[in-house]
Amino acid sequence: MNRALFLLRNLTDKIKNVLSNPKLLIHYIKQYLLKDNLSNIDYYLIVSYPKSGRTWLREILVRYLDSIDKLNDSKQPLNINFSVNGVQKLIVFYHHYGEWAPMPKKKGYCKIDSKIKEAKRIIFLSRSPKSVLASSWHHLTSREKIYKRSKLEFVNDKNLGIHKITEFYNFWLKFANDNESISFLSYEQLHKDTYFFMKSLISNFGIELNNKKLIESIQYSSFHNMQKRELSGNGRPPWNSSPNNSKNSLKTRRGLVDSSNEVFNNDILNLISKETDKALNQEDKRRLGIM
Repeated sequence: MNRALFLLRNLTDKIKNVLSNPKLLIHYIKQYLLKDNLSNIDYYLIVSYPKSGRTWLREILVRYLDSIDKLNDSKQPLNINFSVNGVQKLIVFYHHYGEWAPMPKKKGYCKIDSKIKEAKRIIFLSRSPKSVLASSWHHLTSREKIYKRSKLEFVNDKNLGIHKITEFYNFWLKFANDNESISFLSYEQLHKDTYFFMKSLISNFGIELNNKKLIESIQYSSFHNMQKRELSGNGRPPWNSSPNNSKNSLKTRRGLVDSSNEVFNNDILNLISKETDKALNQEDKRRLGIM
């Protein structure tokens, strides 16, 4: 799918959403038109490809920081503004080369920009490519009515498919070889032991640990609870509800570790596996946490 067509369908979809929910206009303006103001502030960067668990991770962090009275108001809807010992800090979420909004980045765009250079610490949040593709398919065909071709074409799409994901992963694996400030965390690891990996993450951010409140924050942020709040219109803005009353269009859809076998047939799954193995060796997968 070419980038111009993606942009046209994306904007059309957003206009429909704003007509049904005018409050979304402010979010879209902030997301597409306003740049993060990161001057004169320490910030941590969480980098991920879309559909890698960012919404879930953010929900836990916001709930926890709020519960220990460290959360500050933020005019940037995706970032988290908090304080440590009276010093203001930010957690900035960044899709970098993987970004879809308002359209996918050009192939070969991967580069080290100022947002990456100036981050105090970087967490790279990964997820198995087949799971990313399955979740992306639902997002771009159900939540946002953007992609209208076949599943096989989607997997092979140069701007959205398997090669885009593995190129993104390889770029960050290589960059991390010479950068000790980068740590890897995967969606699969968070599912396996949410408490252990969240405890490690908040330590990386210099945030105090309160075991009881962290456990409560994890429970509050379960996919079941997040989906209930979204369906009732009480989710965290701007994802208050499904745009078309379909469960596949929810921001918090199911929270499965991997639903790829429900989305793709065996031939497509074998293709994804083959291309993943060509691009990422066992050590790469181990570092990413997607073994």
